[in-house]
This record gives sequence, structure tokens and C-alpha cells, in this order.
Amino acid sequence: MTILSVSDIHPMRVSKTIDLLKRKQGQRKKNKEQPDYLDIVSAFDIETTTIQVKDERGELKPHSFMYVWQFQLGENISVMGRTWFEFRVLLEKIEKICTFVGMRYNVKKSPLLVCYVHNLAFEFQFLLGQFEIKGDECFFKKERKPLYCKIGNVEFRDSLALSNMSLAKFAENTGCSVRKQSGQKFDYTKTRFPWTELTEYEKLYCIDDVITLEEAVRRTLQNDNDTLYTIPLTSTGYVRRDCKKALLPIRDKIKDMLPREDEYRLLRGAMRGGNTHANRFHVGEIVEDVYSYDIRSAYPTQQLIHEFPMERYKWIDGQDMERVKRFIEKGYSVVGKFQFKSIRLRDETEPIPYLSYGCVDALNPELDNGRILSADYVECCITEIDLMIINDQYVYDKNVGVLECMVAKKGMLPDEYRNVIKNYYRLKTELKGVAGKEYELMKSKNKLNSIYGMSAQDVIHQLIELLPDGTYSKSNYEDEITLKNLFKANFPYQWGVYTTCLARLQLHLAMKQVGRDENGISKIVYCDTDSIKCIGKIDLTEINKEIEANARKWGASAKDRNGKEKVIGIWEPDGHYNRFITQGAKRYAYENDSGEVHVTVSGVTHKEHEYFNDDGELIQKTEYASEELGKLENFKIGFIWDKAGGTTVIYNDDDNLDYIDEETGNRIHISRNASIIETQYEMKRSKDYIELLKNVELYLEFKKQYE
Repeated sequence: MTILSVSDIHPMRVSKTIDLLKRKQGQRKKNKEQPDYLDIVSAFDIETTTIQVKDERGELKPHSFMYVWQFQLGENISVMGRTWFEFRVLLEKIEKICTFVGMRYNVKKSPLLVCYVHNLAFEFQFLLGQFEIKGDECFFKKERKPLYCKIGNVEFRDSLALSNMSLAKFAENTGCSVRKQSGQKFDYTKTRFPWTELTEYEKLYCIDDVITLEEAVRRTLQNDNDTLYTIPLTSTGYVRRDCKKALLPIRDKIKDMLPREDEYRLLRGAMRGGNTHANRFHVGEIVEDVYSYDIRSAYPTQQLIHEFPMERYKWIDGQDMERVKRFIEKGYSVVGKFQFKSIRLRDETEPIPYLSYGCVDALNPELDNGRILSADYVECCITEIDLMIINDQYVYDKNVGVLECMVAKKGMLPDEYRNVIKNYYRLKTELKGVAGKEYELMKSKNKLNSIYGMSAQDVIHQLIELLPDGTYSKSNYEDEITLKNLFKANFPYQWGVYTTCLARLQLHLAMKQVGRDENGISKIVYCDTDSIKCIGKIDLTEINKEIEANARKWGASAKDRNGKEKVIGIWEPDGHYNRFITQGAKRYAYENDSGEVHVTVSGVTHKEHEYFNDDGELIQKTEYASEELGKLENFKIGFIWDKAGGTTVIYNDDDNLDYIDEETGNRIHISRNASIIETQYEMKRSKDYIELLKNVELYLEFKKQYE
């Protein structure tokens, strides 16, 4: 492999090997400002060093600088440089290349080169310190997170947003011939400067990143029959494109269903995600013989086999709960803001309380790690499905207050829309395990998983603008809730609201099948959106029969490569654990039947410890999280992960300093940068959760002694 320097790039010579990208037949520019692109994919990446520098108070603070950059120009040109000056020269040469290609094709405005960066947000922070980037030439999904930005004749795009996976996984799933090298072997902790001589392995590691990225994007374009004009900016964009196309014949009907301002505000209040919680009666306890069950494609299931609101909402006049109940009995979608007084659990041992404190307004609540056990008063925006679950779990004063309420008739989602989901599920099922179809399998799985994200995406986007001084401004969310902006939505927002509450209902009904121990305590130990973990087996046969019948009714099944039918949405066994322990939501560990320990903790990474032999060959991978934990007995409050503690990014927006390398005496200027710092993760509990668990312990002791 030949790695070129900037001086090796001859614009005229290179331009003769590059064509202008043609638009597909029938595809025109949306406006005069829409650019033309070179028919070539490029990729950019930098490697940085983080140093500690004392601030004015004598405290050490992290600052970072770039010591090498790499640029892949098409399939065959790999360029590497060590300074920002060299990179500016490369951009100037790229501008000439674009100009020469534009002249050859007689276009009025010089075309652009599209360049992908895996996690553009990181490189963007450094680029801001070196280039004047105009706010109107960037688009941000969040503050500091651009989907694209333009510098000169280069349009940088974020390939992490496109793929929604690590570069290594992106490469693997697209079948790239080049793989991302081992970061552990490269050793990111080593201090390197632009004048530090790099080993051949280090050069290979750096350049392989952009070679791999270029190939992954190029293969993605080929596999999906896309061009740089048509490829989506995000992974969800693929699904949005498919569904928009399918719904085009009934676009007017869809538009009529879109919520107006007040309707949207109420729906936003009713939006809630999955149901993730740990049974407080088992928290901190190592339990044995735990079985895990999960739903096959939980969110797509709801959209395929259940009814959804299928007309524009109408407001109910008055504050009459009896009238609301009549609409519910007639099968209407009901969304309202309700008041409950003196609300409390029917059963004080209820394992998974439904009401989440973060989604309601409550007075004097008693909480179980964020779930309401009781309260003097609760006000919340909910659907009729939420109300059904609340009534199943809680009791309250009979006079329920109805502050506002709207209703709509239900029906199945449009056939055109559901057929898209069915096709994703069919491909996922048919292609599993089929050699040579790995990319198609990955794509169908990703699309199926993205269906919910697309339908639940917030219609309202706060406008984020990069200001001339390098700071950001954000528009007021409420100001953006206008009919004009709401009508930009491709799908009714209520579809997303109902997808999650229907999934929560499926979870709720399954949890009711779990038995109790001799003390009357539920054998559920943990649940998470589409899964249940419980002591011993549970019989979900009857629930699965009902789901299966409904799925078959609506054609929601597919055959695998062996011809076996797989019905969507049924509960399936997902593993058995010899021992299991949880410390709360998103915090559990287990020992499988082979004695291997696995850890799932929000904030603890799945980064792997790679072991190499004397010849440098990878021989083993072990997750740092489980390696550091060692055994389940260590999974307790106060335990600290070091290597698996994850990282945090510190943004230095005002850096303008010179740093001198003591070893060589060389000086490097540090401008705006981002420092990635490894952090520890310590398991902790909130004070109210500690108090609750003490009461649980006393309760269990009482049961043992006196009953």
C-alpha cells in the first residue's frame, strides 16, 4: 500500500480520473443552490493526543491536539499528513480538482467533494479551531452534533449517523475487505506529536480507518442503488424513504390525520418509552434459576397486529369521566390529561409499578426508584391503554379529574405502510444464516428496528445555529410548534405514541402470568421494554396463542431458510442464568450455564480486552466489564469499574495556547479541541431508594417471622 503526502497530489492529473456524478433519470435539482457532486467517495479522520496542562489555579486540565490526519480520495488515493497546514493545502488542491472537473463538464458552479467522517462531531470541534465555518453551511441534529458541514469545496457528512454503528461493525456488515485495526494494540494513551515518528503499524492503523470507511460507504451506495444525491443522512432515513413512497397514494388522508398544535402538545405529554424496572423485593439479591423471555420484534408487532388512531382527534367538551369511559367502551382512541387523588398500589408487593414519576406531576409521592407507589395527587397525560394498566395496578378516589381529553376512531394502519414492515420482517427471517446475504440481513434488521424510531420521532425540531463566534444558538421549542412545522411530518405522531403503550400492555399482560413465592413475592426480578427475567419458567402459551392468531390474521409471519414459519411478536425463551443479580433499572449481571459472567450497566461500556500472542495475533476477547467484576458477589453498591467505566468528552472552546514538548523542545499550538477522557463508573443508589430497600428488607423479615 502506498500512502501519499500532500505534495504527491497533482490536481489536474487527479481531476482527469474523476467524473461529475450524474443524477438519475427524472431526478432534477430541487433549486439552483443544490450542488453537483464529484462521482467519488472520500473519507477523513484524525488522531489526537490528550495532555494535562495546569490552569490559572494550578489544576490539571485536559487539552488535545491533532498529530496525524488521513484522507481517502476515492478507492485508490490514500493521503496522510501531520499538520493542519498540510490539510489546508490538501483542501486547496481539492478545490482545484473540483474546478477542473466542473470545467470539463461545463457546469456553472464548481462541484463539491463529499467526504464522510465517522462521528463528525469530534472532528468538527477541531475543524472549528482551524477554519471559518459558516452557520448556514451546517445542519445540526443536536448542539455540537452536525449531520453535515461545508468547508471550501468539501461537504463533510457523518457516517456514524448514516450507519448507526461502530466503524468496525459498519465494515463487517457491508463486507469490506479491509477491517478496522485493534485500538488496544495501537494504544491511544501513548503521547504522540506531529513530529513523533510513527511505526509502520501505527501508519497502517491510521490509514486503514479511512480506507475502510470509504469502502463501507461505497458498498452501501452500491447495495442500495443510491448515489451521493439520494443516500439518506441518517439510518432512519432509509425507512422514512420506503414508508413515504408506500404512503404516497394516500398522502392526503395521512395529512388530515396529522395533529394540530394543542393535539400535538397533549400527545407529547402522553409519549413514553418502554417499561424498564427491577423488582425491589429482589434488588441486591443473587437469585438462582432465572429464565429470560423476550418478544420477537416488539415494536413492529404492535404496528402490524393492533389498531391505531386513524382519524384526526376531536376534543371532548366538559370534564366528565363517565363520558370518557363510554368512548373507551366503544373502542375509541382516548388521549387525555387526568387527575388522580390518593392514588396507591392495589397490592403493596406489586413488582413493577407502572406510573413513572418523570412522566407525571405528583404531590407527596412514595417512590420505588422513580416509580410511584402512592401519592396524594397525580396529574398525567395518558392514553386509554395506560388508563387500563393504571386501573389494574392502582386504586384512587372515585372522582377522577378530566382536565382535557380528545378521541379518535381506531383502525389498522394503512396496508401500504404495514406491507413495508412485513417485507422487512420477511427479509430478516428468510436471510438469517444465509451465506453471502449478510449485508441484506443487516439492512433488513436495521430497518425493522428503525420503524418505531421513525414513527416516534419528534416532529418539532429546535433550530440549532452555529454563530460567527463559534457558539451555538437554539430556537425555543414552544415557538416551533406551529401548524406549518407540524404539517412537515410524514406520519401521524400518535402512531409512535400508541406503538410504545401497546408494547407496554403486552409486557404487562405477560408479567401477570409470573407466579409468586411462598412469601407472596413475585418471581419477576427484572423487565426491560420487551423482555422479562424471572425465577423459574413461566407459561406464556395462552398469550402466545392469542398473539399468533392475531398475527396470522394480518399476515404478520414469515418463513426462515428452512421453511419454518416464524410468527412476529410471540414471547420466546431468551436464555437461562444459573445466577442473576440486579441493582435497579439498566443495572444487572448474570452467570450463564457455562459459568461465564456478563454485565449490563448503563454507563459501563462493552469494550473488550484483546489478548495477543507473541506473533501479534489476536487470540481472545473478554469484556472489561465482566473481567473487572470477576464474580456476582462483587456486583454491589460501591463497586467501581475503571477500564469499563467509559469515556467523557470535554470541549475546550476557548483554547489558544502553546505547549512545549519537554523531550524535544518543539512547540505546538493548541486551538479549539475536544478531549476524550476515560472515566470510572461507581454503582450508587439515591437516598430514597436506599430507604425504600431498607423497608423492603424489614417487610420480608416480618413475613418470615410472623406468617
